[in-house]
Amino acid sequence: MTNNELLQLSHLDTMLARATRIDEITEVRARAEAMRTYAVHIKASREICQEYAMARIRAERKCGQVLASLDLHGNNQHKRKSSKTMSLKDYNITTSDSHIWQTIASLPDEKFENIMKERYDSKADITTTYFYRAGKIDNKPRTTIYISTSDMSAAARSIRAGLSAGQVDELIDELRKDVIS
Repeated sequence: MTNNELLQLSHLDTMLARATRIDEITEVRARAEAMRTYAVHIKASREICQEYAMARIRAERKCGQVLASLDLHGNNQHKRKSSKTMSLKDYNITTSDSHIWQTIASLPDEKFENIMKERYDSKADITTTYFYRAGKIDNKPRTTIYISTSDMSAAARSIRAGLSAGQVDELIDELRKDVIS
């Protein structure tokens, strides 16, 4: 990376660290994306393109954290708005972007940083979509299913036609292990 590129990245990091308002954060995001797009256009190194993408994702995450803490209202015309109530539209943020950024923001810090490092080290694209999907998976409710032995036996009988007796017994043993643990 050149000294100029390092300075630009450092400036973006400083701006994001200081940003507290949504408009400031979205400005950092827009600059990072503009720099990334330009870097791709001039065929800059993959490393610098990834660094700008990382800056954009970090800005989106911070914006999602701020949005989650605010009492914003969408474009629901049935709600009465006071003159002080802000909406996403006032910030030029779509409900879709808000949802995506808040989902990314919901990732625990350690998981977010691990994903960022993994994507960077593997030279994979660092995209909003990837982080959004990771956030959705992380936020899925986990349910515990309790299966009785008779239900397991019935399930085994229903699939026995396609499996050998040994495979069915292994399947039942696995199900029992899952239920016990």
